[in-house]
Amino acid sequence: MGYEDATLVDGVLVTSGDVLNCPYRFIQPVKVNATEDYGMGKDRAKIFAKFRKEAKKLGADAVLMVTAGETHMTAFAWNRREYTGRAVRFVDRSCKPEPSGAA
Repeated sequence: MGYEDATLVDGVLVTSGDVLNCPYRFIQPVKVNATEDYGMGKDRAKIFAKFRKEAKKLGADAVLMVTAGETHMTAFAWNRREYTGRAVRFVDRSCKPEPSGAA
């Protein structure tokens, strides 16, 4: 696939980048909240899994252009952050990204 920060699990792509080689239809913006621990590796998997769950609810093939908002403190969490992305469905199913090369 060639995406620097992407995972493709259960047929749903989640990435901070865009897909330029396959036309898609924008469904809607997606927001998820996560309490972050120290060490982004585990948090990234947790956050991308939340996006994947939301994408499946919407019938989306991917969540693109994932970005992190500012951190804030809540009564129950010291380091809470909202992430946003764009849920999309690929128009041409034949060029949909495949699992090979996904992280």
